[in-house]
Amino acid sequence: MVKKSKKHVKVDILFDVGVPEPEEAHVTVQGGEMVIDMQEPDGVTKYLIVGKPKGYYFQGVNSAGPRMPKVRVRWVKLGKVFIGQWLEDGQEYLFSFELKAK
Repeated sequence: MVKKSKKHVKVDILFDVGVPEPEEAHVTVQGGEMVIDMQEPDGVTKYLIVGKPKGYYFQGVNSAGPRMPKVRVRWVKLGKVFIGQWLEDGQEYLFSFELKAK
């Protein structure tokens, strides 16, 4: 399992064109949950995904607020990298990130 921590990470999201688009995020791991917090440049939280463990993977939805995109996300750790599926507005995307030790 992943230890308690809070890290600033780069999340690569693979959109339709097949080219990863990096997004900045904070990932917090605590109490068995993993939270992905992605903010707009003005500091407004656009995505707040509270991932709850479901067997070998995490799963969550966007809880940033009613005016933010409706998103369902699930991800798993493979080696040192987390990879997952991002469902938003009927579109499916792949994403990945790594929690690097300092």
